[in-house]
Amino acid sequence: MHSFLTILWKEFIHIRRDRRTVVIAFIFPLFMTILFGYAISFDLKQIPTGVVDFDKSPQVREMLLSLSASEYFNFTIYPSVKEMSDGFQKGDLKCGFVIPPEFSRNLSRKGFSKIQVLIDGSDANLARKISQIIQRFFLKSSLNIKFLYNPELHSRNFVVPGLIVILMTILGVILTTRSIVGERERGNFELLSTTPVRGEIIILGKLIPYGIIALINVFIITGFSLLIFHIPFKGSFLSLFFYSLLFLFPTLALGTMISAFATTELTAITVSFVSTMLPSIILSGFIFPVRNMPQWLQWISKIIPATHFLHIVRGIFLKGIGVFPRESLWLFVLGVIYLLIATQGVKKRVE
Repeated sequence: MHSFLTILWKEFIHIRRDRRTVVIAFIFPLFMTILFGYAISFDLKQIPTGVVDFDKSPQVREMLLSLSASEYFNFTIYPSVKEMSDGFQKGDLKCGFVIPPEFSRNLSRKGFSKIQVLIDGSDANLARKISQIIQRFFLKSSLNIKFLYNPELHSRNFVVPGLIVILMTILGVILTTRSIVGERERGNFELLSTTPVRGEIIILGKLIPYGIIALINVFIITGFSLLIFHIPFKGSFLSLFFYSLLFLFPTLALGTMISAFATTELTAITVSFVSTMLPSIILSGFIFPVRNMPQWLQWISKIIPATHFLHIVRGIFLKGIGVFPRESLWLFVLGVIYLLIATQGVKKRVE
């Protein structure tokens, strides 16, 4: 019994001295609890909603004020259906009301009046919830609901394009980080440093193969999506290729940054998983809408490259959008920041 207690006490002392074990045992569960607790929310509030009011009557204003008071809707008035459609294209709107010119007159004469409701159906689950919320406030017979971009509300149309983002994150960050740190652990980098080949060339030679593999897999998944799952593809393959190439910049830069600071291959894989895979799945909008998260988590989601590429991929597949200036800028800036941090980390290791 004494021997058992001695070994037990020795192990507790070892745990206390080993910082990595303490982090895994206590900090990681706490981090995951906070992340899941705030990020995973099925409650819908402040749904970005557009309104085109052709009636402009006091009844319409009263109705909109009543809906605003419920905290479910955040209204933006548009002068035309065309401008509201542009809002859907950009992803600024998830729902829209078109009030007909005879709304108030039909309401006073017949007791009800038809309203056209437009809902972004690219996220099938979110679209169903928005539809259910709207039907709490109106008679079903008074609504003409139309789901945009995904009329059948197939969930796979939303999920499968997102898999491209997750796949490229895995290949772009985790595998490249593992490759670089693994080479350093085996002493191969020291051997390469004795050759006339510059360090930048060595790093590029290590990263580019994984970038090529990622690009090939993008089009393999796209082909399977079209042939087997019949996912609609309304954009161009050229746009998909260009933005996939752009996404590789911050992704590979992030992998290089992690490898610059990681000391062992196990540490590199763990850090890569925690800092990329989990945020890419939970915080990027792959499953849970970013708008449902607290403001501080929404800002964190902006520094995750997958958040912006996810918007691009779904826009190309479901909406046929060809240009994404805002997301392109984010991806380029993030790539530059990660690369600068990686450069500083490499310099410190050399010193």
